[in-house]
Amino acid sequence: MNNNLEIKLKELKMGYLKKLESMVLSFKALLSDKDINIEELYQKVHTISGTAGMYGLSKLSGDSTEFEIYLKEIRGNSNSAEKNEVEARLLKYIEALEDTVGKGE
Repeated sequence: MNNNLEIKLKELKMGYLKKLESMVLSFKALLSDKDINIEELYQKVHTISGTAGMYGLSKLSGDSTEFEIYLKEIRGNSNSAEKNEVEARLLKYIEALEDTVGKGE
């Protein structure tokens, strides 16, 4: 691959990892809400699910897809979702995001 292209792709990936850092804060803010907005959470995770794969972040993409599927199941029927379970899964997801950002991969 052309060296300039490799450099540009690496720069784009680093920029995306920086964006993920701000997403971690956004997810933590959702945790502090009295009621987690499942629709908002779903949209954010859905976006990461697709974009992470484009940047070769396959573990994060897989974790995102798994969380996205869960959120899709409870979306629109959040009464059936225990708040504690949503919070626990969100915390696990935040850890996956932080791990990805920390490793830069």
